[in-house]
Amino acid sequence: MGRNQSHGILEKPVLRFVTYTERYNHCFWVTVDQLEHDYQRAQVDTKQGDNFDLDLTTRNITRLTLHGEPPMKTFVIDGQSFPIGNSVTFEKANGKWQKAGPSHTLQKAHGLQGPIDDAFMDAFLCVRPDGTAPQSAVSEFAVKELDRFAQEFPKWMRGDVPVKTVSQVTPADEHGSSVVAFGTPSTNSFIAHAVKSTPIQWTTQSIVVGDRKFDSATHMLSMIYPNPDNPKRYLVINSGHSFHEADFRGTNVLLYPRVGDWAVTDIATGKVVAEGVFDRNWKLH
Repeated sequence: MGRNQSHGILEKPVLRFVTYTERYNHCFWVTVDQLEHDYQRAQVDTKQGDNFDLDLTTRNITRLTLHGEPPMKTFVIDGQSFPIGNSVTFEKANGKWQKAGPSHTLQKAHGLQGPIDDAFMDAFLCVRPDGTAPQSAVSEFAVKELDRFAQEFPKWMRGDVPVKTVSQVTPADEHGSSVVAFGTPSTNSFIAHAVKSTPIQWTTQSIVVGDRKFDSATHMLSMIYPNPDNPKRYLVINSGHSFHEADFRGTNVLLYPRVGDWAVTDIATGKVVAEGVFDRNWKLH
């Protein structure tokens, strides 16, 4: 990336910005708001044209915000020209760029793009079942996952894991934090409420992922999804970090997500038997 200055005036700016996720989406005058395909290379190349245009070519991007400044006069995005602006958002529809209006659909965006581990980069609250909740082998397995997370996090991340029971959670908690709920739909009302609107169904009989079914008596669902009661925050089901003690004991290169936006675990073996990511509209691929 090059940025030349001459007497305080921006001259011949050149920028190549590459990202694979909306989590890391800003560089100088470009903010990538949405990728077409997550975890695939997205790229913006910019240069200043002879007429003080800011000329951009894009790859794997469907929404971006550009921050103009004098003496720039025009944004040129993949050959299409638009008047310069201090902060202007554009979206691609049917292969053409246009100024973006407000979005009214559920979409992945910066800080709300997954995967599961992304929830722990900001404020979160773990929620366990109340003591009166019915017990099951899956719920007990899930609570053990919470206990492991609560032990590993302060040791390696230098902070305590906040934990409340279902009945202790307040509206202010949901507003200020992502909710990380442990248990099953029968033992944790946050999970029961969430799976009514998510693409993955979890009933007393089965966990249904598209055309695949898993026995609810022997399998546990882990998932990240926008909180139905506060879509600006996550609701996570049955997962802390997807890496654990042995990885923390190694090097930082081992601290990467082991699953995507959802995973199904066989509680008899503790092994993930299916996992994947949602598309940019938080739906199953």
